[in-house]
Amino acid sequence: RLSGWIYVDISGRDLGRYRTGPPEVNNQPSRTTVDLIGNCYVANRYSGTLVKVGLSELGQGIDRNGDGILQTSHDLNGDGDITGDELLAWGADECVLWETSLIPSAEGNFVPGTFTGPYQNSWGYPGVRGVAVDTQGNVWVGTLDTRKFYYLDGGSGRILRTIDVSSVNHRTYGAVLDRSGILWASSHDRNEVLRLDPATGAFTVIPLGHFSYGISVVRE
Repeated sequence: RLSGWIYVDISGRDLGRYRTGPPEVNNQPSRTTVDLIGNCYVANRYSGTLVKVGLSELGQGIDRNGDGILQTSHDLNGDGDITGDELLAWGADECVLWETSLIPSAEGNFVPGTFTGPYQNSWGYPGVRGVAVDTQGNVWVGTLDTRKFYYLDGGSGRILRTIDVSSVNHRTYGAVLDRSGILWASSHDRNEVLRLDPATGAFTVIPLGHFSYGISVVRE
């Protein structure tokens, strides 16, 4: 069972290690994206949630216990691995800022450790996959079997908007925003990409004729 996310330097030494859900849950953190100040958004593909991890070097945490110290994982003994007591329990790391459930009938944003579930244990349902951050620091998240895009407030994790793309049977596998703010999403074995204009909510499918896994923007 995979339930954590690791932040390392170029030499491979741990700079941070974070739980992205309860350790007894099959979270399987998969897709990630990073915003303009280094915060990371992690999609748990099996449990059906998205988690935001703040960049501790820039103080991107919440002092929930009010002790004036940002409680987060550290390599205390300098061995390059964050293990044992150096890895904080789910809900205790103050750099894990929020958790948003995209599970139908349980959608919502939560302080880590307060969502009581039930979590999913499914590769495809809802199948949290493509994640992309816009210039405002908000997040687009696409799902596989529930065929939806969610627009989340980057600060709180609150769901601001939901777009149902089931009318074109699109199943998101990867996502990216281009310089014009258009959202593009790959589709795995659907052999297509989807183009979504956030300004209008209009979307269309473009056939590729081949498998479509990841997706990125190439700048000339």
